[in-house]
Amino acid sequence: MEAQNLQVTRESLLSVVVRMPEKEVDKLFKDAKRLKKRETELINKVKNIDLSSEDQKLYGKLIKKFRAEKVTSKEHNKLTEIIDKLEEITLKRLK
Repeated sequence: MEAQNLQVTRESLLSVVVRMPEKEVDKLFKDAKRLKKRETELINKVKNIDLSSEDQKLYGKLIKKFRAEKVTSKEHNKLTEIIDKLEEITLKRLK
């Protein structure tokens, strides 16, 4: 099944809404508010899943050294740990 790119103008939406029974309009707005609230909660939850600022700075420093092929074995191990954390964060965000 192919997804269609549906574009709805404000005017076309309003023309449908004004023809709906009042109870359905009320339900529509309640549902929209509930979905908007849930969407906001999920976005905030995703934003809060991140590396600590310390790990972010260290990652930037270590990845530069790694690319320049100047990273020590100890630094490489730390970089691997941070990358593992990033993978866990990505999985949490996807869920």
